Amino acid sequence: MIGAYAFTNDESLTDVTLPENLTVIRENAFLNCSKLERLDIPSGVTRLGNNILRNTAVKEIMIPNTVTYANSAFGESAIEKAVIEPGMTKLPNGIFANTKSLSEIVLPDTLTEIEPSVFYNSSLSKIRLPAGVTAIGNNAFKNCSNLTELSLPDGVTTLGYGFLEGSGVTDITVPATVTKAVRAFQGSMIKHADVVSGMTKLPDSIFYGAGKLAQVQLPDSITEIGQEAFYNNAELADISLPDSLVSVGVRAFGRCGKMNAITLPSGVRQLGREFMAGTKVASIRVPAAVTSADSAFYGSSIEEAVLEDGMKSVPSGIFDGAPALSDITLADTTEEIGSKAFYECSKLEELTIPESVTTIGSEFIKGTGITFIRLNAKITSANGMLSGSSVTTVEFPSNMTEIPDGMFRDAAELTRLVIPEGVTRIGSSAFYNCKSLTEMKIPNSVENIGSYAFYGTGITEIDIPLSVTRMNSAFNGSSIEKVNVDKNISAIPNGAFRGASRLTDIILPEG
Repeated sequence: MIGAYAFTNDESLTDVTLPENLTVIRENAFLNCSKLERLDIPSGVTRLGNNILRNTAVKEIMIPNTVTYANSAFGESAIEKAVIEPGMTKLPNGIFANTKSLSEIVLPDTLTEIEPSVFYNSSLSKIRLPAGVTAIGNNAFKNCSNLTELSLPDGVTTLGYGFLEGSGVTDITVPATVTKAVRAFQGSMIKHADVVSGMTKLPDSIFYGAGKLAQVQLPDSITEIGQEAFYNNAELADISLPDSLVSVGVRAFGRCGKMNAITLPSGVRQLGREFMAGTKVASIRVPAAVTSADSAFYGSSIEEAVLEDGMKSVPSGIFDGAPALSDITLADTTEEIGSKAFYECSKLEELTIPESVTTIGSEFIKGTGITFIRLNAKITSANGMLSGSSVTTVEFPSNMTEIPDGMFRDAAELTRLVIPEGVTRIGSSAFYNCKSLTEMKIPNSVENIGSYAFYGTGITEIDIPLSVTRMNSAFNGSSIEKVNVDKNISAIPNGAFRGASRLTDIILPEG
């Protein structure tokens, strides 16, 4: 071993022969040996300390293939050319970091990995990466401002965090083999990127923070765009998505501040949360194939949305947190509207429910500006659909036959509705916690009123028609004080007023 600072400030040293059995050269070993012009590192050396040739005159160096540790080994040196001995597979972490005179590097074909920070802050202007390289580490070429071109080998699978940050490279071709590239181009000068055909998933966060990126070419083989793939790309104004695309990841285009339009291919089935939050896209057509899109448009600038014909189910939470949405068109083929579909869409004041809809999820318009809603007769499942909404008035179709269980549960603002003749059943908890509902007429067609139907309402008096034959605990927890029973009724159903603790007056027919 040659110890730390072993020859420091030896200005008479011009040449040195190192023993063949040497394995370690410690940090600053030849510091300030200003006349030292040559150093042959013996084969067998495994460890090089930092700045071993700082302020020497050595301009060329051969690195043995046995070296495995060499962090900043040639920092602040005069090295202009370095040759790596064939046989090395991993170029050690930070070996040429801060080698500010380095302009030429010869790498062996045996190399498979460039470890983190290898050329960090060096003056490297060109490099040929061997075909066998599969991984490039974090910050590998960071601050290599003289490096303006880089060709990635076809077999590369891993690109490290910020590996080109601060370099001069503006154009890049990404091999189809890349599968891991978290924030690979963050802080880079990349303006144009081509992705090679054959790639099926654009890796998560690959172009995250690539602030200069303005143009990307994606191949027809892409089926998935990973999460945050283009997050915070300030210059990316538009992108052409391939017809092969099926899935767009979480925040994939988040904070792409110049993006004002995007076309989703017809085969897209999944949209990730906040996939376009912070963009300027104001109008969108959602393909009929989309089945999963929870909070997809959260934080977006979407004002107008059209769900394309053929869509049967509006995904739960799809427009949750889309504050600018004011115009929505549902497909005529829609059969189901998922829970929280339009949650907190504060500017949405109108919504037309297609006649084909049979199911509506809970809180589907909570936090919107919608105060009136028109229902259709096919709806059979709608528990809590108006929960937390601003709806005050509901219009039923004339051919309605049933009010499903929990349909108006927690519709606290609901003040007016007229149940049409023809309705035979009012479901359990149908008006549960409708605190503002103070009056209601039960039509003569109603036969069955479910339990807790009027729990927590403001209704204090109600008429029970002759047609009602079952209403077990219907008024449990209600504000009912007075009940008028039809004069022709012959029997009060079992448990009719069970739990009606405020009931003080029942008007029964004589006999």
